[in-house]
Amino acid sequence: MDSDYYSQNKYEIYLMLDQWNEYLFYEFDGESHLGKNVDLRKKDPVDRPGWYWVFSYLQHDGLDIDTNGNPDSEAYPAFESGTMYTENLGEDENGVPTLRLVIKNGKVKGSDGKIHTVALNFKGKTPLNELSR
Repeated sequence: MDSDYYSQNKYEIYLMLDQWNEYLFYEFDGESHLGKNVDLRKKDPVDRPGWYWVFSYLQHDGLDIDTNGNPDSEAYPAFESGTMYTENLGEDENGVPTLRLVIKNGKVKGSDGKIHTVALNFKGKTPLNELSR
């Protein structure tokens, strides 16, 4: 697991499920998504600041799920169903936040053309990194 929290209130979470053979990546904006239930069937509003949410799942054998909340993206519909909830559970003595990310009832089309179920219940520290973008 690798996760980052940027001083600009941006989050990236990488979950290595099988070394580099299988991993999940989730990116979101703290101001727009933190503490809110996000309907993954819908794109983010065009007129809001910050990052759009991004969800990727990759397997070495070729299955990819790659979608996002960018309203200008061709990856639409994002999910057929599902919600995402993120929560900051507080900071440790060094100011490092612990984050909870829950994805429920996710149904999304993969690169194989099939619908896949996505469920996630993640809790972990998100160390502060400098934004490199």
